[in-house]
Amino acid sequence: MSNGSHLEVSSMTWSRDTHGLFDYETKVVQRRSFKISETSSIYRLKDECFTSDQNTISGSTGLIKIEPKASEFQVQIISEDRSCKMWLVVKEIKGKKVKGYKLSRGDWLKLGRIRLRVQKICLQPTRNSTSPLPEFFKNYETELNQDKSYEKTEEKKQEVNNEEEKNPCRICLSDVSEAHDPLICPCNCSGTMKFIHLNCLKEWLKSKFSSKISEKGMSFHLKDLTCELCKCNFPTVITSGSQKISLLNINFPSKSYIILEEYMPEGIQKQGLHLISLDDEQYGIIGRGHDCDIKIADISVSRKHCKIHLVGSEFYVEDSRSKFGTLAKLKKSFTMRMNYDVTIQINRTVFRLLYKQPWSCKNVCQCFGSSKVLNANLSYLTQSEFNDSNSDHESVRDESRQQLEEDND
Repeated sequence: MSNGSHLEVSSMTWSRDTHGLFDYETKVVQRRSFKISETSSIYRLKDECFTSDQNTISGSTGLIKIEPKASEFQVQIISEDRSCKMWLVVKEIKGKKVKGYKLSRGDWLKLGRIRLRVQKICLQPTRNSTSPLPEFFKNYETELNQDKSYEKTEEKKQEVNNEEEKNPCRICLSDVSEAHDPLICPCNCSGTMKFIHLNCLKEWLKSKFSSKISEKGMSFHLKDLTCELCKCNFPTVITSGSQKISLLNINFPSKSYIILEEYMPEGIQKQGLHLISLDDEQYGIIGRGHDCDIKIADISVSRKHCKIHLVGSEFYVEDSRSKFGTLAKLKKSFTMRMNYDVTIQINRTVFRLLYKQPWSCKNVCQCFGSSKVLNANLSYLTQSEFNDSNSDHESVRDESRQQLEEDND
């Protein structure tokens, strides 16, 4: 780079290769430092990091490539391992109001092995509403239209009525079908197990759905929504006339809240949904401990792992000195500019990237005349894939599913 600017890169590598984790409490790490002003790639061989201008190094793992462009540096991941991602280390972020990372819809967080996705942020809701769990049941988004199943010929209707009389509800054994509690066929079962009352199904589904509510948080976990006999997925919504009846509801709070989806350490299956509701300047604690507002039962999650703050109209996540850190997923490449100080993690290696300029009177004047870049505003490095428009809800959901599958390839 002609202006003499360069990146100071320091690396720390943990010797243990465990689920791509880095132990932020250990002192036994391999350290290296680099001064990069030209295009370079950083590789890891066993526990040592080194730079090279070669495309591939035998027996090593490619981590990042740094390329100068005008007065900037482009940083991109070069690992061919699809499970290898770049993560922003939240504990190193400094800000004026809170030491943390500003959350946006669609952001991915990593707490130990557990991954969380910001599904929804709602600020100052106008009223307390009851709605179906938003985009939670990825595999159960079917809808049963009860009226259409009966919109047949009069003979067909009579056959169905006769069958209802012969086949009572599989749970309560009553054959009475009422408008507020009809007999429905929610799965592929036949014979005496075909029908079930709507309210009986709701009660049965409660046993598959567990919840935990604290002062600031609500957690929901789903066991299974499939029929134990025919293995068909039960619907989550029943349509009767112009009315849609949700089989699983939650009461959303009347104050600002954020919804986080919890994913299994491996795979794309959701295993929980967490809602944190806060007043301004409040925070909720996420961790493995029993006294946390949101409890995540995984050994890689610290007892008090991180905090979710509400500052004005923005939610932030702040690390609480956790063992394996709190991370925010980065894009495959990002740009380093003047005054940037960014710490990233790739599996068991952590890099600190610091933009440096040669000393000059002009640069000193510029530094005094402009404010230093606050790392709390680095959320653009993790641009969300979501579109906030409600009218594009379906396309957004398809895009988020596609992005989810790519993230888990």
